[in-house]
Amino acid sequence: MTAEDRSIAAATDLARLVETGVLKGRELRAAERSMRHLRDPLRLLIFGTDTQMAVSLMNLVLGERIVPHIIRGVQIQFIFSEETFAELEFRDGERKSISITQFSEMLNENPSKIKIGTNLPVLNKISILMLANADAHKLSTEAGRMTDRSDFMVWLAGDLPGPVRETWTHLPQNLKDHSYLVHDTPELPADWDVLASDFVDILRVDAEAALTAKASKGGANKDAFRAAGGMDFVRVVKSEISMLEKSALDAADVLLLRHASVLEQQITDPIDEILETDAPDVATRPFSEPLVPETVEPQIATAPTDQTAPEEYVQMPSKALRSLRLTSQQLAERMGSHRPMSTVATRLRSVPASKVKKTSRVVSKPSPLARSAEGAVPKRPLGADMATSRRKKSRPNATPWSLGL
Repeated sequence: MTAEDRSIAAATDLARLVETGVLKGRELRAAERSMRHLRDPLRLLIFGTDTQMAVSLMNLVLGERIVPHIIRGVQIQFIFSEETFAELEFRDGERKSISITQFSEMLNENPSKIKIGTNLPVLNKISILMLANADAHKLSTEAGRMTDRSDFMVWLAGDLPGPVRETWTHLPQNLKDHSYLVHDTPELPADWDVLASDFVDILRVDAEAALTAKASKGGANKDAFRAAGGMDFVRVVKSEISMLEKSALDAADVLLLRHASVLEQQITDPIDEILETDAPDVATRPFSEPLVPETVEPQIATAPTDQTAPEEYVQMPSKALRSLRLTSQQLAERMGSHRPMSTVATRLRSVPASKVKKTSRVVSKPSPLARSAEGAVPKRPLGADMATSRRKKSRPNATPWSLGL
């Protein structure tokens, strides 16, 4: 999973956790801040009384000279947008969108704020807000609203009047921990010695010289860019982006782990959801409509059968079988047959009804010998003539099969 995919997944899980309402107070604020850091570009605020230095630093972050130095007392914000646009806001709250041609045309409208959307690569990671005004009182008044919307700050080491010092005093601690002091003079002004230790780092950056080195013919002059402090400034911006993204991920992991049981309760089986959605409502179903749809039994084609076929063979009782075996054995001994009778007994052994094959060639009635053995009918005596004829036809090796048994 890439870092971007992980950030999106963490932000999505945090949003689900916030919707549960279990987060309160500091946890809720931390979750909202982490979601914003993971979803949206980070916000850099350039703040100070030196307008010229502020414009140069903004152009250095953008990578080219875009903002002119004629800007005075106007807030300028750059955000990422696939389509380029410019939005002007006036002191009475009115807003106006114009097509970007020249900054001079925008300033002729006398706006208090200018918001520009463009597709510069750096804006995928950060949005830049410049708040610079030589009037310290106005600067301090506007700073109260803008600092709450910022993730890290670059302070310009110009003059340090009382209102600017008060702004630093009331700055939220989480923003102080991501604030840097920048000056373009060989030495830091003495007024800032008292506050210098409160910043994360102090950088000397000649933004105009760095821009000239970057835009030199034949490619950027790296040595001149480094000597002007451009390398250090770019390193700080990249470090803050990486640090804030990692901090947001860590905070998200802590909150999600702490409230993992709440998220687990929200996970439902997709099959259950389908059943709950598609299940018929029994209460609203008409009484005439069956709960289970009637099914029609498939008709299986069968071979035509003879309507006059005899009844199927019913297995002979075991008592009749024993009598039949005995009669056959006695008859074989009388005829002098040496054929073993085990075959007969085996063929007449009782077979389960489930294994009896049903065919069209069935015996409708038991043989007379079986009926005689069972006592169903009396044994009919043979006449003298019939007995004599039967004895003449019999042979010593006669068998039950040859006698029709």
